Amino acid sequence: MPNGFLAFRVKKDSEFYKQYFAAQKEREHFFQLAKAFFDKYDIDGSYYHVEDLEIKFLYEHVRKKFQNQMCVKPDKKGFYRFKKASAMNKEWRETVTSNVDFKRLNQCELWFLDVLMTGWHAMWPLEDEIYGMVESDWVEEIKPMDYMEPIKRSEYYAAMERAEEIAKMAQGVPNA
Repeated sequence: MPNGFLAFRVKKDSEFYKQYFAAQKEREHFFQLAKAFFDKYDIDGSYYHVEDLEIKFLYEHVRKKFQNQMCVKPDKKGFYRFKKASAMNKEWRETVTSNVDFKRLNQCELWFLDVLMTGWHAMWPLEDEIYGMVESDWVEEIKPMDYMEPIKRSEYYAAMERAEEIAKMAQGVPNA
């Protein structure tokens, strides 16, 4: 059974490298807008962005607080959302659509489709580097794109461990 694996680092001189960090910056901007919106209305809860720009909440108390503007029943995953025609949903959509560059935000989202249509994939930044991997049980050899510099699997996992260490330190977790 084939088992293709490609670990890589994104070349710093590539257009993809620039686009990736621009998308990260836009994502941070999006979350700042969401936090400001939530703070404005004293909403605590989980949220995420989806294609239709809905904000979804896990908490029943948020639904009760905005009862007239929220859907009565949660979606299949248990999230509550604002009704599409509600004032809150309209304000949220206006806030986001007038302040977020969605082309920039999503420009690197489907990078893996250029390399492999099925399989597993990951891409993440570590300081000023971008690491990634693609793996498949159906393809023996995975060819890198122009912006990818293949690296050894061990280098990929060492970088992943370093990223995990940095994340733990940022959260105040001592080394184990």
